[in-house]
Amino acid sequence: MHRFFTAPENITGDTVELNGPEVHHLRNVLRLNVGSIIEVLDGKGPCFQVEITEVTTEKVLGKILSPAGEGTESPVFITMGLSLLKGKAMDGAIRKAVELGVSRIVPVLGAHCVSKLKESEIPDRLERWTGIVRGAVKQCGRVQVPEVSHPETVALFCKRGQESSLKLLFWEEETQTRLSDIKGVEVPSTLHFLVGPEGGFSGEEVSQARTAGFVAVSLGPRVLRAETVPLVALTLLQYRWGDLASR
Repeated sequence: MHRFFTAPENITGDTVELNGPEVHHLRNVLRLNVGSIIEVLDGKGPCFQVEITEVTTEKVLGKILSPAGEGTESPVFITMGLSLLKGKAMDGAIRKAVELGVSRIVPVLGAHCVSKLKESEIPDRLERWTGIVRGAVKQCGRVQVPEVSHPETVALFCKRGQESSLKLLFWEEETQTRLSDIKGVEVPSTLHFLVGPEGGFSGEEVSQARTAGFVAVSLGPRVLRAETVPLVALTLLQYRWGDLASR
């Protein structure tokens, strides 16, 4: 079923209004009309099954029939510190992270990042990443849109994550501790984890993370590409504490 976004204020009682680019997509691309059934979400609350009641060039109105897409959000609020990756690797990692249930994505500007990002480039890049997130939410059936935060340093990410229930640093030079070695941890309500760029973490960044209470963990004996690490990490986290084990 086709899914569309609207602002929370456009949902009143049992009436939903779509406007902007969603109207063009619904009317001119998909050619849906009165009587068609769609799903509508505001990115924060539930998703609704909606019957279209009016279509104009400016707006689409619909009547809410029932909630839809419930039970698709992870029981753990996961914040991922994703070090800036080069080329399309960043886009792909963000898209797959949404599919795997990440709650918040923080682009991290590490000392060894191959890709660089000027302050003037950040607004356009955030708009692009947010668009990727929204598209992935539509595709995978989620009802909440993960936030893509303003890029920050490793030190700032770790400082902001100090109050999290569980804090992990997936580090290629860690050889002893694996995720299975972390004992006595019930399902954490919040979880922060950090993955490095193509150039890896600097010694100072690892020290900053450990000082903030992050536990360094290994993902095994093989060297994984930077864009592979967040997907493997999220899969393991969701299997142990999230919702992959029950599927």
